[in-house]
Amino acid sequence: MADDQIKDHLRSPDKAKGAAPSDTDERDATIERLERAIVEERQHAARLRETAEELRFKAKVLETSYAKQLEDARMRSETMERELADQQARMAELDSAREDAIRLLREARAELERITADPAQSRKTLASTNGPQMESPTEEDLTINTLMRDSSWVDERRRADQEKENPEAQVQADQESPPEELIAPELVFTGDEDD
Repeated sequence: MADDQIKDHLRSPDKAKGAAPSDTDERDATIERLERAIVEERQHAARLRETAEELRFKAKVLETSYAKQLEDARMRSETMERELADQQARMAELDSAREDAIRLLREARAELERITADPAQSRKTLASTNGPQMESPTEEDLTINTLMRDSSWVDERRRADQEKENPEAQVQADQESPPEELIAPELVFTGDEDD
């Protein structure tokens, strides 16, 4: 619009001379208005730049925070996976121990049934493992309570199992034990002591 007025002013000099002060005022007002608009736009652009910088900073902070949280979550997940694997391994060990205990219990029950089913055979077995016995056990002596009190049969069973697993160890153990020296009965007991 100001350009049109300037062109009109140049075309008609008589008109321009008469209207010169008002055209100049209009022109100055337009320039001033445009300069204010430019200043406002620069201020608006500066505010937008500041807002953009603040948003970039916030985005960077959030990105860093989320990256840290993600790393922490990954580490917790890995730790939990290791703990789970350890617990599963422990559970497998416990299952194995449980199976061993059940197997030993079955063997003990079978041994108990065998002993109670054939008392005569049990006496022969006990006599052969413990040497000659003075008294033969009665039916009452072969109860579970008696067997539990006398745990020698468990030790014998373990020795027999060990001998089955490693017979060379038994031979070496027998060879390593020093021979015992016995005192003659005549030296311990004299004929004068018949009390």
